[in-house]
Amino acid sequence: METIKVAIGKFDDLSIEIDCVTSLSYLLWESMAEGLNEANDTHITAAFMLCREIETLQNKLHEINEKMHEGLKEVRA
Repeated sequence: METIKVAIGKFDDLSIEIDCVTSLSYLLWESMAEGLNEANDTHITAAFMLCREIETLQNKLHEINEKMHEGLKEVRA
């Protein structure tokens, strides 16, 4: 049960990061829309950084998923 609590705590912390990425994605989208689809170096760099951050979030979600599975196995045992 403790493993599940730890996983839930990690997910709670991760939800803040997800909110930040969502907000940054929206700002990037709006900025590009104002530029009439002309992506400049700043937009390209920001999009790359967002992509890397999304990959990091995905990896963290997989780790949380594994912890949840471990916790469920403990509860069933």
